[in-house]
This record gives sequence, structure tokens and C-alpha cells, in this order.
Amino acid sequence: MITIILSLMLLIPSMAESHPIPSDDPPQPAGDRLRQVWYPLENGMEVGLLPLPSRLPAASQEVSIITAWKVGADHDPVGLSGRTHLAAQYLASQYLATNGNSATEHPAEVQAGSHQTWIIEKVAPAQLSQSIEAIVNTFDSQQVDEARLQRCRGQIRSLDRSGAEGDADRLSRLILDSLDPLASGARGLDQLDQISAQEIGTFLARAYHPGTVRIVIVGPYDPAPIIQMMKESIASIAAGEELIPPPALATTPGELDPIASTVTDHGMVAFGWRVPRPGTLESLPLGLFVPRLRRALEAEKGSCSWNPILEPEIVIIRQPIVPSPSTVEQRISRAIQQLKGAVSYALDHPVSGELLMQSRSGTAILLGAYRVHDPTSMIDPYPAAEALMLRRVFAMNESQLRNNFGRMAKEQLKKLKMDHIQKDQTVTGVLTP
Repeated sequence: MITIILSLMLLIPSMAESHPIPSDDPPQPAGDRLRQVWYPLENGMEVGLLPLPSRLPAASQEVSIITAWKVGADHDPVGLSGRTHLAAQYLASQYLATNGNSATEHPAEVQAGSHQTWIIEKVAPAQLSQSIEAIVNTFDSQQVDEARLQRCRGQIRSLDRSGAEGDADRLSRLILDSLDPLASGARGLDQLDQISAQEIGTFLARAYHPGTVRIVIVGPYDPAPIIQMMKESIASIAAGEELIPPPALATTPGELDPIASTVTDHGMVAFGWRVPRPGTLESLPLGLFVPRLRRALEAEKGSCSWNPILEPEIVIIRQPIVPSPSTVEQRISRAIQQLKGAVSYALDHPVSGELLMQSRSGTAILLGAYRVHDPTSMIDPYPAAEALMLRRVFAMNESQLRNNFGRMAKEQLKKLKMDHIQKDQTVTGVLTP
């Protein structure tokens, strides 16, 4: 019975969505407390609280905390490429240094995208209050420590891959630059060493404040102390000025100049497209298109990338150019045909009931049409936290999306094809062996 009630928490509209939390709440019936998931505060911050039971032993339980910052790489100007990622990495490092103590056993993970940045923590329930205190303290971080900032530069650079994986990343960045260009310039050419501690401090003071931050907390915990902390600490953080959204730059579909592989006899062909924004009815066919692309490509070691955190409106597919006695031109042509065949299958093949069922527990959740199943959430609360945050970020109307997902799938895929997956909308990149 408890599980059923908790599962309904996201079904019923939040009572707090239209009214900021007051400083002194009147007593509420238990049912009203259960229905409240999102707490918009008067300083502009939004906090989502979703307590869930756990099937794991107490020593293995974790609570997932997501701090979503409404700032991404598109806010970086020329000469300061990588500034947002570096600032977020610095904030994440502060979680481990609150009052000189470790707030969590594991370092926070930074997901730095073009339009938003997430800091993800997984902590033991007993550490939750301390972790929230660490997040609160990041709003008072005008003085940036250069030594710690240098370590953050090293952490970011440690993510750079080499060899075949690094080549694939280079190709993907070129495609992204064509589909979603940044004002700071080409991706992969960060200027981390030129960004000073003073610049990061100034940037955080202007761009990191309650109006640009949402927090989600999901897992096995008692929400009462967190609600009290919201009233006493989080709600008292000063509001900041509203940020001006950066202008969208023009896309340049077409064929990119080939780039050479750094690995002997290794190559790749990739296609990329702009697709509808999550939260819209037009995005629903992605819930079928993406998994079918992955299924069609995996047999030949190909891949399909769609990430609603990092690049929510971009799909990129890749096909390795395999070694063979054929000429390079013939091998490239074969890889291109493989990609085209996968796209044709994903768009034109009849939709099976099996695919619909699989999508409902995968991409459809990220699109806001379905929820994470309780058995999953009671073992790992992160997928539920991710889905809850995505719903808020993209203002998803779950009932509308659920009612339309998979309905008239053929027509939905046809519209996706006509509006977004045409030749003149495709970016093609080649990594030559």
C-alpha cells in the first residue's frame, strides 16, 4: 500500500507548483504532504522531494541528489571556452570540502551540456543533511581557490579520450558544431588554463543563484528535516538577476570535410540531425526512432547517441569503417549505406508491440511519457531522479505525452522523417582510415 501511494506522488499535480512555500506552513493532512513533490521558493529556486522506499539493506542504500543549473556551454563567450564546465566542476569539488570534511563517500559527477549542467551525487541517507548543507554553501563561493581550480582543470582533462574513442569524440564534436554551434567557438578547444579564479568567482556570482538552480532529492529518506532546512537555509539564499538566454546560432547541415584517423586502419562515418525538443508531442517518435536505430546498428558495432541532458535536440549515429581488402572509398560507401539502412528501418519498419513495451521502460521515460518502475526505483533511485528533473526542465505534461506515445506511431515517425531527417537537414562526417 505504501508503494502504491508513493507511486502516485508524481501522478497528482503538486500543490506547491502555484504557491511558493511560506515561512510558516499551517498543519497539513498527511495526504496533502504526500501530494507535494515540487517546492518553488520565493527566491526562485525549485526543490523536488520524492522519498521512495528501498529494497536494499540499510548499509547499501543511497539517495540521489541532482543540482540542475540552467547554464551550459552556450553561455561561454569567445576566449572563455569551457568556463561553465570548469565552474560546475569547482562547485562539485566544494561538496567534498564543506567545513574541511568529506560530505560524501563518492565525488559528485558533472554532466556539462550545451544548454544545461547537472551535478549528480549519490549519498547514504544518513549523509543527506550534510550534503544539502554543502550545496547551500556553494551559493557563497565568491572566493575561488586557485589550487582547487587547478585540480578541477585536471579532472576535466582526464575525461579526454585517445585512440579510436578519441577519434569518435572528435567526429561527434564536429557534427555538434554544425548542428548546435557555440558562441565560444569549436568544441574541444577549451581555454581552461586562461580562465582565472577571479573570472570563475565573478561568473558564479552572476550566473549561479536560486533563480538558475533546481534541486531534486530522490530515495529512502525522511523529507521532514529537508523541508525544515529549505525554510531555514535554502529559502534565505538571496535571489539573483535573471539571465538573458544566449541567442541560437545558425546551423550548417551538409557534408563535413573528412578528418584523418589517428589509429591505423580505423575509420568511421557519422550522421547527425536536429530533432524536436523533449516535452513536445513532436518529440514522442524519438522514443521509437532511437531504440530502433540502436538495435539496427549494434549488429555491426555501430551506435546511436541521444542524451536529453547534454544535447537534448541532437541525434548522432556512427558506423565504423571496418578493415577489408576493398578500397577506402568502397569501405566508406559501405558504412554510409549501413547508416542509411538503419535509418530506413527505424523510420519505415512497422512498429511492433515488443518495441512499444521496451520503449516504455527506456526512452519513453526520458521523454516524459512513462515513469520508472517501482522495482527499479527501490534499488537505484537515480533513474527516477533523472526523470523527475527532466520533467521539470522541459515542462513535460506527462498525461498528454503518455496518452499520445505510440498512438498513430506510423504517422508520428513519418512526420519526424519529413520535418527533421531529410538529406538537406543531415550533417555527414567521415573519419578516414
